[in-house]
Amino acid sequence: MFSNLKNRIGGWISAAVISTIAMAGLVPTAVASASTQSRAVQAQGVKQTGLKIVASNLDVHHNQSAYITIKTAPGAHCSIEVDYKSGPSHAKGLNAKTAGSSGVVTWVWKVGPSTTLGTWSVYVTAGNRSLHTYLHVQRA
Repeated sequence: MFSNLKNRIGGWISAAVISTIAMAGLVPTAVASASTQSRAVQAQGVKQTGLKIVASNLDVHHNQSAYITIKTAPGAHCSIEVDYKSGPSHAKGLNAKTAGSSGVVTWVWKVGPSTTLGTWSVYVTAGNRSLHTYLHVQRA
């Protein structure tokens, strides 16, 4: 219970710090906005839908693997969509899955060498639940 509360508070504090830094002009507003939105959407996803991200690596460079692990209801049909500038990704590993008895599902995919740098939407659906977060592809 306390670790869950600690994680939420940490996310809110991080979002507030990023927003404050952006207002001071120290980081691009688009980066701050995406990060703040990501944390807010993740927090809302947990609270409103019962679907939550339990682990992820969504800050990557070209030729690196990104991953996201979610927890949902056991037996839920789960899907993921990563939307790049060129459209939805067709990377190996982004296939639909069914949550096992633990309710945990993980997707791992490689970010290609020519993927456009930037912040891209990631949509996860599990049964009738969904969440939205962001993948950040950065220069190495």
